Amino acid sequence: MPLNLVCVKKVQDGSCQLVNPATGVVYHVPKDLAEEHMALKLNPYDYTEDLYLLGRVACTGEYKVLRKVMFSHDDHYGFLYEVCTLSRSHHARWRKMQGHPDSFGWSKMGSVIIDGVAYFLIDGAFLAAVVGTQAFERDCIASFDLETEQWRPNIKGPQSIFLHNAVDVHNNHHMPNRKQLTLANLNGSLVMVHDRLPIWIYGFW
Repeated sequence: MPLNLVCVKKVQDGSCQLVNPATGVVYHVPKDLAEEHMALKLNPYDYTEDLYLLGRVACTGEYKVLRKVMFSHDDHYGFLYEVCTLSRSHHARWRKMQGHPDSFGWSKMGSVIIDGVAYFLIDGAFLAAVVGTQAFERDCIASFDLETEQWRPNIKGPQSIFLHNAVDVHNNHHMPNRKQLTLANLNGSLVMVHDRLPIWIYGFW
């Protein structure tokens, strides 16, 4: 489902808007934390917005944004997870998301949204495939349903990537091979791509 939106971010205050170039419709992305997280009384300088992820609910067409906020306060740090349903008015608000037990990144190579479900590559799987020397026995992918705003069961992923990982850890120059593990949308299907440079071998799952 195409999103057809352009993100416009103001340099002065970091506020964001999403604009549909074809219709001129503007969606406002709120800056404040979710009401539940405001109770933590974090100073605005104590947290940074890590990354936004935009998707669309398959059955309703609503746009929703996810964000992961890293904060530090009194020598403690952690992450806050929030979701927002976009609106043309200025009344859109962030809502608290339940955190996930696994750690994962939100990079463009490690996350993707397909048919209203957000998929995230779990950090342990990424490290096992890219720099590790042992098989990764746990699940590889976390998933979040935009409609229900609930985490779905993790996805196991292809074990062959990790079971044979130790074979090619170093190249002929005794240097670690450059490897990458990526999630992508291939014609509406979730795929995991594992490439191992410099020999240009790609594995798709």
